[in-house]
Amino acid sequence: MKIAVFFNANPESGGAFQDQWNILNALKDYTKNGIGKKHKILVITANKDVAEEFKDNFEVINISIITNKIREIRSKKRREVIVREISEDLSIGSLEEKWELIKETKKRGLPDKILHKLVEWYLKAKGIDLVIYPAPMASSFKINIPYIIKIYDLGHRIIPQFPELSAFGEYERREYLHENAIKNATAIITDSEQGKNDVIKYYGKEKETIFPLKHLAPTYLKDKISKDLINKTIKKYNLPDNFFYYPAQLWPHKNHILIVKAIAILKEKGIKVHVVFSGSDKPEFGVLTDIKYFAIKHQITSQIHYIGYVSNEEVNVLYKQSKGLVMASHLGPSNIPYFEAFKLGVPVIAMDVPGIKEQVQDAAIMVDPNNPIELMRAMKKILTDKQKVKKMVTSGKKILKQWTNNDYKRQLFNTIDYVEEMIKCKQIDEMMWKIHATDIIRKVINDSIVNEPIGKPTKSLKKIK
Repeated sequence: MKIAVFFNANPESGGAFQDQWNILNALKDYTKNGIGKKHKILVITANKDVAEEFKDNFEVINISIITNKIREIRSKKRREVIVREISEDLSIGSLEEKWELIKETKKRGLPDKILHKLVEWYLKAKGIDLVIYPAPMASSFKINIPYIIKIYDLGHRIIPQFPELSAFGEYERREYLHENAIKNATAIITDSEQGKNDVIKYYGKEKETIFPLKHLAPTYLKDKISKDLINKTIKKYNLPDNFFYYPAQLWPHKNHILIVKAIAILKEKGIKVHVVFSGSDKPEFGVLTDIKYFAIKHQITSQIHYIGYVSNEEVNVLYKQSKGLVMASHLGPSNIPYFEAFKLGVPVIAMDVPGIKEQVQDAAIMVDPNNPIELMRAMKKILTDKQKVKKMVTSGKKILKQWTNNDYKRQLFNTIDYVEEMIKCKQIDEMMWKIHATDIIRKVINDSIVNEPIGKPTKSLKKIK
């Protein structure tokens, strides 16, 4: 088969970028080591670094000029709308009712149909048999080629109270995308068993078409880093000695404020500890403003450090210098930072939300994402109980051994093999249907000739003449 892969993430999109990078790395090994030499890979990406990195392994098409322009237009439109005051009802019942009312009227315009038909013709001209979408994309169900799609989470269904997941048409956009992409997919990849169960629960997809593909720790993370890099990073960001680390974009559902509240409680108890936040800001949602306001009110401003987007090398330093990772997100079912912390020997505090216990097992302290007192106690435990920290780090290393790079590749290849069989079965069915249809037509013509009165030309013969 010839397989196309749409790589649509950028470094600022966080874990999604690393996840898609892992898929390309696995496919690179797949084709290089002989198992997958029967398949050819075409990568379509808007990221110059991705195009450069994989140009010697795959055929690569760089569409950055087009997509950057589209992203710029969409970003401006979104920013203008999202900053308005949120007054709509974000309960799941209200959102579902609204979606049912409008989904039948959501029709594709002619330019959209023409664009996707052109893309379809192009891919078919390139001989593409299968497309892999490492993230939900509307193109998946608008282009008539079998596909595998990766579903990260169903946050708009699970925690719709957060505006970035449901307000100002976001619920409808996501539901349109997921409902159609899942329904029409030949196979689906999720990041966990919980993710698989969510797809079945909310969209009724057949379980045999869903393949859990757990995350891997990013390849750029190194257990040993130079003192020079450590010193440069500490100086650049003026890092404190005693801090917890949280790498996450500033979306409301990422729950940064929980950590700030826990630090304020620790201060009241005479324990001074800092937190370092890295990740892109989302000013339209006001998370950073809320953090600053709370910090000023509780006189902990000097203990809160927001350093924005950081390089991969700097992430290494931040983990290794920290007291631990606090992954405060309200949403699972899986998160890459856990694996980053496990790889670098850093203790973890995780939120007790669906899917996360499956991922962290006994290598993390679980807390309620709405309870800063619980988080305060967990942070205090890590600061004071060296034996507990040692056990957690050991457990984290064991988890990484349970799911290796080879396991990841094997599951990805199993998914591709399954789809290849489905495509072959469909082709056979279509061929058999054509044969059957031809037989029926031939029989009808023959019966028509036999049943005509002798001496008169049959209708069929008249047509032939």
